[in-house]
Amino acid sequence: MVTGVSPTPQALADPLRFAHHHEYRNVAATAQRKRLSLDRVKAVPVADETTQAYPDMSADTVLVPAPTVTVDGDEITIRKWIESNEALDAEALVGDFYDRLTSDPEIEGYFAGIDMDRQRKHFLAAVLLVTGAGLTVGTARAMEQVHRNVARPDGTAITGEVHDKVIGTLAGVLSEYGVPDAAIGKIADVVAPLRPLIVVA
Repeated sequence: MVTGVSPTPQALADPLRFAHHHEYRNVAATAQRKRLSLDRVKAVPVADETTQAYPDMSADTVLVPAPTVTVDGDEITIRKWIESNEALDAEALVGDFYDRLTSDPEIEGYFAGIDMDRQRKHFLAAVLLVTGAGLTVGTARAMEQVHRNVARPDGTAITGEVHDKVIGTLAGVLSEYGVPDAAIGKIADVVAPLRPLIVVA
């Protein structure tokens, strides 16, 4: 069982999925079936030399370690937990998350003219990256660069209020999809240093 987190109701219906180590030796096969592969992570953009975040640190410096949970006595990353949890449909989760953002009048304008299918893929890649490798300086710089010129059609840049509402929406969707509160809190901790890099208004 997962120490410190609770399995989803779907998982409780199949306790062997969480009770045997061999399930976690099949992570690669599960990830392939769910199309949660490293190809997605490669979609995360690489920052250029114009970014200002952490100028005195190398790109591979880890700002926040990968968040983990303990499963059947073994400590694994949340990424591995996501990929091995067949009850969790990560692509559907991301789809619901963006459906809610684009239906919110305070937020929808930031996605004007955006290819939302591509956006969903990039976001899933970013989630898998930080939950599997933690937040590095390189990833932080890339996120700063990606969000630098994001604005609504009226020119309003990303505000602290909007950022926090987006994070709150994500937490709510994660919870509804059965991601335990402890894991959600750890994910929030990993992305917290990104706030001052994304909020520019």
